[in-house]
Amino acid sequence: MLWAGTRAGVAPGKEWFASEHVLAILDSLLRGLDRQALTRIGRLHEHARNDLAGAPYADLELRLMGWSVVSAAGVPDLSLGGTRYIPPGLQRWSSAITSALTHRARMSAAQVTCLADAVRSVLPQLEQVLNEPVGRCGS
Repeated sequence: MLWAGTRAGVAPGKEWFASEHVLAILDSLLRGLDRQALTRIGRLHEHARNDLAGAPYADLELRLMGWSVVSAAGVPDLSLGGTRYIPPGLQRWSSAITSALTHRARMSAAQVTCLADAVRSVLPQLEQVLNEPVGRCGS
């Protein structure tokens, strides 16, 4: 299995990448954030998915990661984009977000809020972005 040979949250090949439009949305969310903010997103994500009290987030994150494994909804290795520092958790969070954008119709409003709440202190606009329609690249 190709997925087993990659780091968590890294799509194993281009055929597993989310659409260009979805990847552009992820880029727009992360653009302009400094190293401290990126580190905070990674830490908040890791804390939420490992916190026993945060079981709804952990369950949702696993579902999103599963959807990214079985469909074109993942992200390439972020370090290949020229970024030398990828904080722990950011790669996996990014894949969860692209999966959520790709499969938004399968998610409830409560799940969207749950996903956004984990990083709301850094990305207060995430819930709104997740609730906006995702068009096709070029449309």
